[in-house]
Amino acid sequence: MSAIWSTLHSPRAKRTAILGGVLLVASASTLLAVRARAAGIPAANALTYTGYLETPDGKPLSDTVNVGIMVWDAATEGTKVCEAGAEKVKPVGGRFQIPLPDCQAAVGQSPELWLEAVIDGTSLGRTKLGAVPYAVEANHAATADGAAEGSPLQAQLAALQADVDATKARLDAPLASKLAKAASSQVTIDKATYVWVTGTDPAKLAPGRYSTTTTARAWSINSGCTTQCESAILYFTACMKVGDTLTLGDGELVAEPPQIAASLPFSVTDSFDLAKETANVQLGLCAKRATLGTGTDSIIANAYSIVAVQPK
Repeated sequence: MSAIWSTLHSPRAKRTAILGGVLLVASASTLLAVRARAAGIPAANALTYTGYLETPDGKPLSDTVNVGIMVWDAATEGTKVCEAGAEKVKPVGGRFQIPLPDCQAAVGQSPELWLEAVIDGTSLGRTKLGAVPYAVEANHAATADGAAEGSPLQAQLAALQADVDATKARLDAPLASKLAKAASSQVTIDKATYVWVTGTDPAKLAPGRYSTTTTARAWSINSGCTTQCESAILYFTACMKVGDTLTLGDGELVAEPPQIAASLPFSVTDSFDLAKETANVQLGLCAKRATLGTGTDSIIANAYSIVAVQPK
């Protein structure tokens, strides 16, 4: 993240002082927050006071002077919240800067502050500071970084991160899991209860809604049949398999495969919801045969399953 530069200005009224018999004019005091980042500002030398000194005839002062800076919480009297002790500075073009190493917290916490510059022991009076710079406000981000374990802020940040991770995982799921598979092997349907036929390979899936479609063809086994050789009626449905547990879709198709030498194409579609991340998930096709007479068994082959994630 790029560095942010921010200034805090006082009113631009000039203030005067007589120093060693020379009338000086101080103008446009400024607090400058340096190199502040969104993750917080430096603990030391985060703020710098910038001032301007000139002679009565308007010429910038270049002589060395002692400068001290004090920050108060009131226009008169009040409490001094921080200061920079007097030090010698040599203005350049009348301008100079003094670091305020202990003023970061005070400026960030106090909405009403007054700044007093003292030049060679003479005060220029107090000047009200304006709005707190964005750089100091960014210090709140540093507090967020260090949120106490178990605090409401820490819980909120964790919940937001979990939502972001879940959304990203759901969007990436089709690509990461390659949820599609073709199967040419034949599966004999000889039971009157639903059984897993075919579908995608086992995969770990993120929370979300998954829409699955499987196409295949079915025909009857008529080898060696001499009596009661009618085709068995088949039932198809989309299903989800997690380990050995089957979850059947809401839709159900009924079909009677033709006699041998012909096949019946079909397709089933449904959707399934996962409330949490789940491992070993397969999505595809389940089928069963009806308990009608002694009809021949049927087989299913040439299946193709594909899955897509849908927004919840």
